[in-house]
Amino acid sequence: MSRPIITTVSEVKALADSRRRAGLPATPLPAGLTIRGVDVREAKDILRGAFVSAPTTVHISSRDEGVYVEHADPAVIAELREELRVGGWDVR
Repeated sequence: MSRPIITTVSEVKALADSRRRAGLPATPLPAGLTIRGVDVREAKDILRGAFVSAPTTVHISSRDEGVYVEHADPAVIAELREELRVGGWDVR
């Protein structure tokens, strides 16, 4: 499922408000990935395992198809994406 294209000021404001209510930054972080077929609890366990040697801060949010993971550094997301794929997780 692709992310919708936001075209109006009211849609941007509504997205920012929903992210604040969810405890996330009002604007999306610049890099992210979706771990498909997991819930938030499972995603937290997966990420704890992935960051065991280098703890870092990520934001996660539930999606219909899985859990969306965001991080300020695109290199961290790229590394995590590869690590999860090697581990057998369905990542997009």
